[in-house]
Amino acid sequence: MSLRRGVSSTLVLGLCAVLAGGVTAAACGGDDPGTPAPGHPEAGPGDAMSSDAPDHPDAAARDSGASDAGEADGSRSEDAGSDAPPDSGVVDGSSMTDASDAATDAMLDAGDGGGSVEDAGTITEFSLACSSGSACTPMAIVSGPNGKLWFTLASSPEIAGSITTTGTVTTYTGLASSAGGIVVGPDGNLWFAGYESGQVLRLTPAGVLSAFADTQPWPDAAPYGGPYDPYDVAAGPDGNLWVTEVVGGRIDQVSPSGAFLRQFDIPATSSAPGPFQIVAGSDGNLWFSDSNAPSLVRMTTSGALTRFPISGPALGVTLGPDGNVWFTERAAGKVGFITPAGTVTEYAVPTTGAGPALITAGPDGNVWFTEADGGRIGRVTPSGVITEIPLSGSGVSPWGITTGPDGHLWFTEPSLGKIGRLKP
Repeated sequence: MSLRRGVSSTLVLGLCAVLAGGVTAAACGGDDPGTPAPGHPEAGPGDAMSSDAPDHPDAAARDSGASDAGEADGSRSEDAGSDAPPDSGVVDGSSMTDASDAATDAMLDAGDGGGSVEDAGTITEFSLACSSGSACTPMAIVSGPNGKLWFTLASSPEIAGSITTTGTVTTYTGLASSAGGIVVGPDGNLWFAGYESGQVLRLTPAGVLSAFADTQPWPDAAPYGGPYDPYDVAAGPDGNLWVTEVVGGRIDQVSPSGAFLRQFDIPATSSAPGPFQIVAGSDGNLWFSDSNAPSLVRMTTSGALTRFPISGPALGVTLGPDGNVWFTERAAGKVGFITPAGTVTEYAVPTTGAGPALITAGPDGNVWFTEADGGRIGRVTPSGVITEIPLSGSGVSPWGITTGPDGHLWFTEPSLGKIGRLKP
């Protein structure tokens, strides 16, 4: 995947730091978090984006059709450790059983100050095996149909997979080579982005893959034009899918039938835009991170945009149990939330260089996130108390995270080819 003119490598933090095996943001050429933006922390509502950007009045929409690049049904199954009894500690020879060292116990016991937070519990890991000896690199993960967890894969013939809560894995091959974000669509299927093949993909619970390419003759928004490069997908409040183009600097609206309906160009700030992860908020709008600018962006379904300043470029976003949008700032080492009205609150992660990455609402009323550079899973309470739970193994770099149907946290370890389960 090549970077086009005017785009910093911070746009592809996920690829640089995870596929390279845990390279830090600084080593990848990431932006220095610098000083907080004016009027921040706890910045008030941001100013609406200027419509002075060339060819962009409120991210002007364009109409389109769609192209179906075909279907495939190629699945393979294996047991990735289901013989281990549930909550039996770490499988695959790891020595970690739970976050029970003295420091972690003290943090867990501290909780939110009320003494009612549960201990972190047991971590279990399941190894993945891809075909032809290829390395399995699990990326994003989501709880989905059939009571399973569904995940994407990068740099292997397999493009996606599912895992049961007891560890039985099925992988799916075909149509693309590497995938990013994944979501359950309004049609009950899995939708994810094939960022190297330039496709949005649909996977039915029965294992049928379909790929949809953006073949419309969109006029490129210089200087960000080029091949279609989707990275993340969200189910929107309008019943459509919304897709980020991290290098192209655009947001696309795609119907459940695979039709590309509209495309919105994101105006540049001091650097090229890098929309990374996207989520539907509690206010009926879309919210996305900009991995190349210190701000979060709110977008209406008609394309109106508002930026809200934060301390550093954001990476992961999720809808929290409190109705706010929670986010991570990998380079700045912070997590935080923004209310629907635009008020921002941020919390520093205790460990320097932890690299908070992706983030999810937990089953316990807290928010959980991965620390890609620190090899930990983090938990933040609504009041901002952060607990860090270390993972075992050399080079561990957790990335995707979600709450499973079993009430556990599930996360991916791309550098080790594993999927982990954490009892909250």
